[in-house]
Order: sequence, then structure tokens, then C-alpha cells
Amino acid sequence: MRARALVLWSELAPLEAASPDSSPDWPALVARLPESLRAGIDEPLRESDRHLRLVGRLLLVAALQRLGAGETAEALTFDRAGRPHLPGALDPSISHTPGLACAAVAVGCRIGVDVERHHEIEAALHQRILTADEQQSVERSVDPAGQFLKFWTMKEAAAKADGRGLQLDPRQLRCRLGAIFSGGSVRVEDVRYRARTLPLPPEWIGTVAYDAPAIALTAEPYSFS
Repeated sequence: MRARALVLWSELAPLEAASPDSSPDWPALVARLPESLRAGIDEPLRESDRHLRLVGRLLLVAALQRLGAGETAEALTFDRAGRPHLPGALDPSISHTPGLACAAVAVGCRIGVDVERHHEIEAALHQRILTADEQQSVERSVDPAGQFLKFWTMKEAAAKADGRGLQLDPRQLRCRLGAIFSGGSVRVEDVRYRARTLPLPPEWIGTVAYDAPAIALTAEPYSFS
């Protein structure tokens, strides 16, 4: 059976007024979550972090429902690194960055997603994150920060799909760029993760990585209205 996946994202601007202290919308939004996913949703984090946590989980539930597996949301668990897990052939991933949250669910393969807001990058990070060839690619680019974030989201998405996340040394994750929208691939030890660039709004960059040789993948924005 061919693997398939759904990636949904949402900008947080429409939800910025919703918080435990400032809006009646917050309880209604939390009520959309299964009981098992409500724990810790309003812990004393920064307000923006509460929004991101809530929207990421709502997107994950929405993706499961769209895939016809909404009932499995009750079985969702998180490991100590914060990676979500589902039983059977379903594999979930969540990512968020200031202003945007994203969730992915795959059927029949491993998946990871990472999103970042475009921002300037300290040059010292290049040697800590990139291989020598990747550093040269960034240095030659007309948009060094954007190229760095491209590599970073590829590595982070592949590391999430692998399951070990930040336990992996990013310099050991070797990226190969593909066509402008295909993303390329990331080698994690002896596993090749294919990568696809997400069609996000221009303020952000994102990559989804998966270990299937072929996949039916849908990636699109999601509205809570």
C-alpha cells in the first residue's frame, strides 16, 4: 500500500486574542481537543507558547479526522522529548514557530515536520549545524540565512521522523538538495529521508520528511473558522 500523509498549518493571528485570561474563545478551542490532549494546555508558559501548543494539537486532531482516523486522537501520547505517538500505522509530527503552527500525520511511513520563521542567523551556527559542503552552499547563496534555514528544517524534520530528534548531531545528517519545490533528501545513518518543501506564506519556511520511496502527500493551510 502506498504511503499517504496530510500536513496542515495555521497562522496564529486569528487566535492571538484567545487565552485563558482574556477571551471566552479559549475554553471553546480547548473543548475541541479530546480529553487526553487537554492536560497541560494552559500551564503557565508565555501566552504565545500556550497558543502554539493549543493550535498544534488542534491541527493534529484535524489531520486525523481528515484521514478518517479521528477516533485515534484519544490514544495520542507524547514521549519525554515531546514527540507525539499514535498506535498502528499512523505517525504524527508537530512543529511551531512564532506566528505559525503545523501538524503532519502519515499512514504507512515515518514522518517529521519542521517550520521556522525567517530570521537572521549567527555565522557561528554554521559550523555547529552544517557539513562542510552545506556551509559552502550557504556562503555562496544570495540568501545565506534562507539557505541555512532550508538545511536546518530538512535536518530537523528528518530527525523527528527518525524519532531521536535533537539527540542526533545535525552535522551527521547530510542534506542533498533537489528541485526548488521537491526539497531533496536527508541521510540519517543508513536511512534516506525524502524531503519536501512546504508551500508556506513567505514569512516562514518549512520541510516535511518521510522514509517512504513514494507518498501521496497533501499540504495545505487550515482555518478554524
